[in-house]
Amino acid sequence: MTDLDGRVIAIAGAGGGLGPVVAKRLANAGATLALADRTEEHAAASKEQLGLPDERVDARAVDLLDESAANDWVAALTDRFGRVDGLLHLIGGYRGGEPIQSFDLADYEFLHNLLVRTLQLTTRAFHSALTESEHGRFLFVSATAAQNPEDTNAAYASAKTRSPAAAPQPTSSSSTRSRRRRCGRRTPKPSAPPSPQRRTSPRRSPSSARTPHAG
Repeated sequence: MTDLDGRVIAIAGAGGGLGPVVAKRLANAGATLALADRTEEHAAASKEQLGLPDERVDARAVDLLDESAANDWVAALTDRFGRVDGLLHLIGGYRGGEPIQSFDLADYEFLHNLLVRTLQLTTRAFHSALTESEHGRFLFVSATAAQNPEDTNAAYASAKTRSPAAAPQPTSSSSTRSRRRRCGRRTPKPSAPPSPQRRTSPRRSPSSARTPHAG
């Protein structure tokens, strides 16, 4: 991992399965980390595992289904550190087992809130901070199910398919180099079809034209 000394990186879902591993790698690369999870217990445990000095870590409980809470989180971070250079959305969850015609719609609502709504509210809250940073970056984790759904993971695949559309894009006029990146399978953009070329036969000069001979 490249040198991240001095960069301030926020991790949503820092106490989940992927959060501690990613946080450790970022900390070892020199980043200052802002850790958020749904409970103080999970956030504090993530902080303790890192063993960073207090000036390099901020850990707190944040309800990222609450727009005000998401906005308050980024405001507190910019207040403390002066900026935010990166956001990682690592909030995940899974419910599956039933095909699309029979799965419980409550499962979809649960997954939509977890995978889509939190992503939407978090990226909206951090958008200004990331576009103002010279090194602004945003990353979230997708899944192959979004491109290749199966009969028994309809609710999960539907929510994952919606996730990329939930995150607002940086404006083209911004000076940031922020970019969205997805971990997992990438679907290449279709290339434009080649423009049709009109085939023309080479012109022959009158002197080179051949006159057929009667045989």
